[in-house]
Amino acid sequence: MQRRLTFAVLTAAVAACSLFTDLNGLAGGDGAGDATATAETGGADDAADGSAVETSGFVPCEPPCLPPSCANGAAGAGTDCNGAFCCTSLEVPGGTFDRIDDAGAEATVSAFFLDKFEVTVGRFRAFVDAGLGTQAMVPPADAGAHPRIPGSGWNPNWNARLPTTGAALRAMLACGTGATWRDTPTGEERLPMACTTWALAFAFCAWDGGRLPTEAEWNFAAAGGSIERYYPWSDPPSSTTYDPTYAVYNCTADGSDAGDCSAADLPPVGSRPKGDGLWGHSDLSGSMIERLLDYDGAYQVPCIDCANLVPAVQTAERGSCWKCSFLPNLTTRNRDGDPPDLASDEIGFRCAR
Repeated sequence: MQRRLTFAVLTAAVAACSLFTDLNGLAGGDGAGDATATAETGGADDAADGSAVETSGFVPCEPPCLPPSCANGAAGAGTDCNGAFCCTSLEVPGGTFDRIDDAGAEATVSAFFLDKFEVTVGRFRAFVDAGLGTQAMVPPADAGAHPRIPGSGWNPNWNARLPTTGAALRAMLACGTGATWRDTPTGEERLPMACTTWALAFAFCAWDGGRLPTEAEWNFAAAGGSIERYYPWSDPPSSTTYDPTYAVYNCTADGSDAGDCSAADLPPVGSRPKGDGLWGHSDLSGSMIERLLDYDGAYQVPCIDCANLVPAVQTAERGSCWKCSFLPNLTTRNRDGDPPDLASDEIGFRCAR
């Protein structure tokens, strides 16, 4: 793996989608796939007792709603991620900015919601327990599409990218020393889900009423939009202050020497709130490198709600990882790419709405 610096399209339904934003039920905007509608939704207590409207899978959420991965306290998944509801989704207002702070890579993104946390083991367990994640039950064609990007939903040609059986799925999820999945829950439910391929991440987000974020959207959220933060937490934006209290990196979370990697170096999602981004998103740097909608490649210019959908050897990724020792990987300018079928204990994901 090389690290370097440098469903028919669900338009009207997705446009009505909004999700939990915090424990107090704050949501955003006025029309929704673009995160412009305001909706009062339940907080963690409502979510835990199932009093909010639930979705059944591959259905965009209409407020108030609970995505399937957190409905009915699925596998203990949704009630407490560092004091917040694990399916919290926060509004990102959208705007125009320079990707990787490069004036030659300007992009405009519409307002959207992005999950506060990386997808946890507990949330992914609800997906597996529902019989998803294998070729026995594939996403509907065009599921998980970005409402403004035609052709961005699930392609049936990708069905073969999913594991053939449940046994094959579980074998994949056991990759690496940092694999967070256990076939039987043993305390890992709030750890970030690792060892998923691009197709598995795409399928999960589509089932959960969302989608993978585009690279431009993810970069916008991490950089604080046009203020162009150097790190997600940088305040002022040019501040280069960092240490392990801001992000999970270089295998130091267990207090051992840097580079001495073990599963104890990967704590639960949201464990470094000091490093949250401008709009409250956790672990945008450190924890897991995150999968995106785009294929890896040159930036599209101009870019207005764009994504690179031209198939390539690698899919795009952003962020940095719990094992990553190269400090520039922590910046909002860092880009990654890996083969879409790679399952790695360094790679996770979060969903957009």
